[in-house]
Amino acid sequence: MVFDWRTPRQHPLYPWITLYDGGQSSVRRSASASYSGYCPGCGLDGEDEYYNVGDRAESELVVGSWSGSASSNGVRATHESTITADRIDFAGTANSGYGDNSAASSLRITFRVDEREDWTFVRNLALEGAVSVRLHANDEEIYRGGTWSGNDVRPLFTLVPEVDYELFISVSDFGGSGYTQEGGIVWFPIPEPGTGLMVGFGLLGLAARRR
Repeated sequence: MVFDWRTPRQHPLYPWITLYDGGQSSVRRSASASYSGYCPGCGLDGEDEYYNVGDRAESELVVGSWSGSASSNGVRATHESTITADRIDFAGTANSGYGDNSAASSLRITFRVDEREDWTFVRNLALEGAVSVRLHANDEEIYRGGTWSGNDVRPLFTLVPEVDYELFISVSDFGGSGYTQEGGIVWFPIPEPGTGLMVGFGLLGLAARRR
């Protein structure tokens, strides 16, 4: 993956100023939790009152590892991810408890590639649950799917230069049953045949830390 494809050039009038053409990655890693409540007769005039209390942790770190968590009155989400030039590891949990609450763990990254490459993802075998995955190319959705328990999907994505890709990965729970939703994926380029590097990729994901 290429995280910065800006090209420097000299300002046409002020040579001491450098201008940049092109773009660079944007990354948003987050864990969020939101609790909704109802209090009859609690309003200023004795009316019923609905309220929402939320918590959020997020990071725009492009390369490297980040861990975050959010909680609100028992609603909880956790996030662990590592981004490098040839790999993304993501693991998340979400538990919205009972009621009209929500919890989510997600990663969104824009990037480019510098040569034509085939990429795929595998389910993080240390985690049992579902992960939602979406991939856009120049703002057009080219994939929507994910992984589920016992289903190690390996879709093939052929990525090409000069295209802005956006990858979105998430684990969420909305108005849930009280059970924790969890899941993770490993996103990586497919190595050349004969390297043997495919073996065990699913086991190299971030370790699950059940919360």
